[in-house]
Amino acid sequence: MIKALSLAAALALLPLSAAVAHDLRGPSDDALEAAAEAFEVRMEAFGERAKAIAAEALAEIDIDAVVAQALAEVDVDAVVGNAVAQARGIATKGAWASRDPEHMATYGIMADYALGAAMDSPGDAEVAETAEAPQAPVADDED
Repeated sequence: MIKALSLAAALALLPLSAAVAHDLRGPSDDALEAAAEAFEVRMEAFGERAKAIAAEALAEIDIDAVVAQALAEVDVDAVVGNAVAQARGIATKGAWASRDPEHMATYGIMADYALGAAMDSPGDAEVAETAEAPQAPVADDED
């Protein structure tokens, strides 16, 4: 019972003690704020200096020469040959090349969904054709 009363009293005084503690500022709080402001000023100066150093370093680099050198080192025929070999491997060994009836049914469902989505949303060319297509005249049958 005494613990419950002590807890109730502590909880009742908590907002008051927090308000009093918040209003009291000491010299250490002011010193901490001054140090934080000084730190921010130093970091801004550091950032400006870092930008200047980076600009100096990049000014000395010939980007066109670096790109030309990198492209000269690439064996395009080897890259294309590797890509074709990988594509063949994927095409012949991929899950869609499987004869498993469950795989075939799953990919069939996916293809049906893709075709349905494509049919439901006309392309830009179809919309343009529809908007620009002239109306055919209607013939009067008065005979």
